[in-house]
Parts: sequence; structure tokens; C-alpha cells
Amino acid sequence: AVSYYLRGKTTEKEQEGAYMNADNEKYKIPPSLTSSKCPYRSEVALAVRLALRAGSNMIHHIENKGTDLEHSEEELGISTKSNEADFATAIDVENERLIMDGIKSQFPAHAIIGEESVGTGTVPPLTHDPTWICDPIDGTTNFASGMPLTCVSIAFCVNGEPVLGVAFAPATRELYVAVKGMGAYRNGRRIRSSSSTDLNAPAKTLSNA
Repeated sequence: AVSYYLRGKTTEKEQEGAYMNADNEKYKIPPSLTSSKCPYRSEVALAVRLALRAGSNMIHHIENKGTDLEHSEEELGISTKSNEADFATAIDVENERLIMDGIKSQFPAHAIIGEESVGTGTVPPLTHDPTWICDPIDGTTNFASGMPLTCVSIAFCVNGEPVLGVAFAPATRELYVAVKGMGAYRNGRRIRSSSSTDLNAPAKTLSNA
């Protein structure tokens, strides 16, 4: 189970520091999202911290997949849900616990919808209550296969609408943070959609470069 990846190493706090310290500046939250002008600055800080911690749980498997250090699916703790193509790893479950416990500790009155806790059941409807939605490993198949396109996703909704989102991709070291009305950022830098207004313009790809 997930204890294989964590045992005998470090505490959660030490893991976060050991993995993230080298890229500390990269993951700093933009000042505009920590200022008093941001109504969700506390929620942003929490979501970023939890996403980085959950991402650090994933890196051992990602970096060892396909090498002589790779371990079996049994040690990865894979369990199926509705069918063999719909499954979770022990790290999915551990990450969701980490995220939910962190939210409950700081915002005990907030509701939480987690992919693993919902499982194959009915997804609870969004209400006007402050609600967190988390996917502890977004792209579990990619993660289990050692592919880099996988991340931790955390969102926060108010009055039934999303107001902030955080996604951390540990394999590519990319942290995305967005707050409604205040922009979106990748590793602290503002990102924007294309300025082109021509919907018929061909997409620029390697095939037409």
C-alpha cells in the first residue's frame, strides 16, 4: 500500500520540504492572490499547500516507473471501482485523506466532495454552502503507467459556482492557480488565452510549422 512509499523516509512536512525546496520560488503564490483584495486568499494558500503535499506522494512512483526500482501493482495498491478500467491506487486514497483532513482542520464547516469517497455512488449536488471538490490524482491511469500527464486537482465553490482552482502536476513541476476575477497563473506567472479572434484560423501545430 501507500505506506511502502512513505515508510522509513520522512514526515509529511519533511517530505513536502525535501521535494519542494529546490523549486521553492517557482511555487510561490502570486502577491495578488495573497493580498486583502483576494477574498479567498486563505483558501488559496491551503489548496496550494495540500496540492504540493499530495504531489510529493506521487513522485516516487512516477520517477521509478520503468526502471529497476519499479515495484509491483500490488505494492501500488490498485483497486477497481465499477470496472477494470475504473480504478484507484492506494496513493489516490491517501492523497484524498490528506486533502480532506487538511480542509476539515482549517474549515470544519465547509462541505467536501472527493472522487474516491464518492466512488461509483451519486455525486452530491452543489449547494450554496462553501464546497471543496478534489481529485487526489487526476489521471490515475496515466499515473499508474508512469506517464507525466497527471496532477492533483482541488477546487472551491461558493453559492454553487467555482471561485478558485489549484492543479499541481508533480512530474512536470507545474503549479496552476486561478481565482475568479483575478486571473490564472502557472508557477507564479500570469497565463492568458490566445488573443486571436479568428475562429477559422488554422491551429498552429508541428504539421503546419
